[in-house]
Formats: sequence, structure tokens, C-alpha cells
Amino acid sequence: MGCLAAAAAVAGEGVAGHWAGAIELPGTALAIRIDLERADEDGAWGGRIDIPAQMVRGLALSEVVVEGDRVAFALPKIPGDPRFEGRLEDGRIRGEFRQSGQSFPFHLARAEPRRHAGETPSRGVPGTGLPGHWQGSLRVNAVELRLVLHVEAASDGALRATLDSIDQGVKGIGVSTISRQGDAVEIELAGIGARFSGKLSADGSEIEGRWKQGPVDAPLVFRRLAAAPELARPQEPERPYPYLEEQVTFRGGEDGVRLAGTLTLPRGEGPFPAVVLLSGSGPQDRDEALMGHRPFLVLADYLTRQGIAVLRFDDRGVGASTGDFATATHEDFARDAQAAFEFLRAHPNVDPARVGLCGHSEGAVHATLAAAAEPEVAFVVMLAGIGVPADRLVARQREDIIRAMGGAHVVSDEERRLMREVFALLRAEDGDEASLQAAVREKLRAVAAHYTPEQLAYAGLTDAMLEAQVKRLTSPWFRRLLAFDPHPWLARVRCPVLAVNGKKDLQVAWEENLEGIRCGLEAGGNRDVTIRALPGLNHLFQQCTTGLPSEYG
Repeated sequence: MGCLAAAAAVAGEGVAGHWAGAIELPGTALAIRIDLERADEDGAWGGRIDIPAQMVRGLALSEVVVEGDRVAFALPKIPGDPRFEGRLEDGRIRGEFRQSGQSFPFHLARAEPRRHAGETPSRGVPGTGLPGHWQGSLRVNAVELRLVLHVEAASDGALRATLDSIDQGVKGIGVSTISRQGDAVEIELAGIGARFSGKLSADGSEIEGRWKQGPVDAPLVFRRLAAAPELARPQEPERPYPYLEEQVTFRGGEDGVRLAGTLTLPRGEGPFPAVVLLSGSGPQDRDEALMGHRPFLVLADYLTRQGIAVLRFDDRGVGASTGDFATATHEDFARDAQAAFEFLRAHPNVDPARVGLCGHSEGAVHATLAAAAEPEVAFVVMLAGIGVPADRLVARQREDIIRAMGGAHVVSDEERRLMREVFALLRAEDGDEASLQAAVREKLRAVAAHYTPEQLAYAGLTDAMLEAQVKRLTSPWFRRLLAFDPHPWLARVRCPVLAVNGKKDLQVAWEENLEGIRCGLEAGGNRDVTIRALPGLNHLFQQCTTGLPSEYG
């Protein structure tokens, strides 16, 4: 018996450590990372799992069994009772993953015990008091927002703090109050209308609580860091630039709107060809800053180095631009695009005959509308542009993201019917806003009824999040965009067009949208069309695994 126990211990040592691999689901591979370790001196095992696509980080495993070459464990509090059953062979663990009566193969290989720069750790560093650096991940719909809290103590013991939102590209948000009474921690950020209430762990490594901001009421755990995170963005240029940079303002698409932006110009003798960059959905600054990236800064830098002048600007009501973003529609943004085009053409160092538009995502809609109205537009570049009716795009987007997340939920025909009814309500012109919101709320609750309570909790679909979705769907911007059909407008574009999509884009599916763009342009007689589908790239044209928004950071 002693020999058998010793053999089991030796086999177990071969399992302990860090592993990385994937669950092979239909149409996708769901990346996972596993840490396995002995939990106590009696030989019991424990571990943690990361599922980046589902924003699961550091989830403690349950029922961990290591016997000979057998390795098994379960994921607690997850719908469908997910379980892994595998064998260690030739330095790899292979087996079956089971959930909700379905079975899929999985594989794991040895991995380095490292995490990506800026990734929220699964465990905090033990410490004393609140001073230091803390990081947590706030889940908002399908997106993970990484928040870093910096706390310092003054000579009199008073606490001061600031907050960084890594994925929104915002640093130094002022913390108006921060206090600790025993293990109770209260933080308020009056400038953004947010409050965090939490409890400090006994070893001082974590503050577990809830984040409340407007309709958001979500769990959040801040974990103490050994040092402040350093995010390397090697693609972002650093000054001094080898070109000229002008800060500009110009009249927007209507009275009372003044747009502010940055114009980069090649050095040397002009006039130069030029392009206006048009950002995607949501309030965007001139760099299109999102998820810790600044795509338009990078794109403007590259193009200007190639001899092309580039204008990028803050959306109306964002940054240094005036106007009201909340009430604007895609037609308003298209008029702003036209205003930017005319401003750029009038610049003395720009060739007015060689000025075009480049739009990303919804920005490609604005570029299409502006080019249809402005025969002087020299060219259009559509990055992840829309080629199908917007209601069809949104429905496909929702299902693609649910599928890629690899959950137990399967979208039913009844659920699709309910979403079509939601879209029909939003397209209708009659009724007041309160009645519309009530009707949409009722339909969304009916959709939610197709999920188990565990699935709703796992996805973060709280009542507050549902209410936020109601407000977003019934906004003037979304209602107008939902009714948008790009084909009639594409048929009116006469200039050369380049349309590029990533093949792992889950927000704008490449096949049907690129084909729709081609058909729309050719229906109007435009044959100067170049279509490119780039393998392995997501909506931000990044290399990715699944294409989910959670990978954008």
C-alpha cells in the first residue's frame, strides 16, 4: 500500500502547475487556462480556471481529483454542471468536457505561469490597509472593463485616490471620498456618478463588493497589486513625430456644433492627398480610444508617414467638440463628416481633388451617406463596414457573440421571434417614449425567460442591466440606425471604394456584409470596388482567438 501511495504522489506532482488549452466547441475553440495545486498537507487538490472569452478569471475549481493519470474537476455555480474528465499522457491532459448533457473534447498543455500585461490577477497580494494599487474587472454586458485604483495616505493619515479605466483609455479619475471602517470600504466618484461599497479580506489582498453607477449595479473585486500595471502599446507613436500636427476646430453639420480635432500633415511641399477618419458607435474621441487602444492615433500616424494628410476629430458632445451626442443620429454624424470633408478640402496644404473618407464600423455608414451626398469625395475606405440592413446585422451579431462565448444557452426560434418583435416596435413611428419603453421592456423580459436564473446571473443580466438596454434600444440614435438599409446609399456612391473586414469579426460578420457592400455599389454602376477579408482579425483588426469583445483589450 505504501508503494501505491508513493506512486500516486509522484503522478500527482506531474499534474501540479499551470496549463493552457481549449475546449473544442462547434465552430470555435474556447481558450482556457488552468492552475492545479495541492490544497493542503493531506493531499487534497484544488485549482483555478480562466476562461477569457467568458470573462471568467480565477474561478476556484471544485471536486478536483488526481488519481494516477486521471484528472477531473468541476466548475461550481455555473449553469449546466460543467465538468472536465481527462487523462495525463505524454505531458498533456486530454479528455471530455460535459455541460447540460453535451460533451466536447478538451486539451491542455504545460504553460508558463504568467499573465498578459494589464490582465486582472486571479489573486491579490496580501497587505495592510488601503494604500497601494488595486485592480478589478467590471463586467458590463459582454465587455470587461479593467479598473485600477491608486490609493495613497497623506502625512496626517488621510486617504487620497484616483481611478484608471484601462479599457476606456481614461486615467486619473478623481475619487471624491474613500474611507475604511474596520473591514468596510466606501469609495465615491462624484464626477462620474459612481459608488463602490466593499469588504476588505482578512489578509488585505482583496476588496469584494458592488459597483453602482447609473443603471449598473454589478459585483466587483479589487485585488491588491505588487506594483502599478504597465501596459505596453508598442504600436502607438511617440513624440517627436516626423510630421506636422495642428489642433483645429471647425463648424459641424448644424448650427451650434463646433468640432475639434487633430490634423497631421507630412513635412515638405504640398498640397497632399488627405483623408477624414470617422469613428464607430458610441461617444468617441479623435483617437477612437476604446479598450485601452487608440486605433485612429495609430492609423493617422501610419498614413501621415506615407505622405497623406489625416483629419480626426472628437464626436459632437465629446472631448473638445460641442453639441449633444445623446440626441444625435447617424444622419447627424454623416453631416458632421461632410463638414469635416469640406474643412479639409479648404486647407492650403491639401489637394482638394484627392480628399477621401475612411470610416470604421458605424463610421463607414457615415462615410457612405457623406459620399452619396458629396460627389467631390475622391475615395471611401470602409473598415468593418455595414452591407446589410441594420436590424439583420444586430440580430446576427447577438447570436454570433452568444455562440462564441461557448455557454450552455442555445438561441431558440421563439427567442428570435421575440427579438424581431422588439425591432418592429423600435421601427414604428407611433406612440410616446414611455409606452415604447414599457413595450420593449416586456419583450426583453420574455426573452430573458428563455434563460435559467443561473445563466442570467452568470451573464450579468440584472434588472439594472435590462433597464440600461431598454434605454439604449429606445434612444433616437439606435431607432434611426436600426431602420437603416445601406443598399440605396451604396448605389449612389460613385468614387473608388475599398471595403475591408476581419474574418473573426463578431460584430459585423464579414461574408454577408462584404457581399452586401459589393452588391450595393455595383447596383449603382460602381465597378471600382476592392473587397478584402482578412483572416484571424476581429472588429478592431487585431489578431484574436474568438473575436469576442472581451479580447479587445
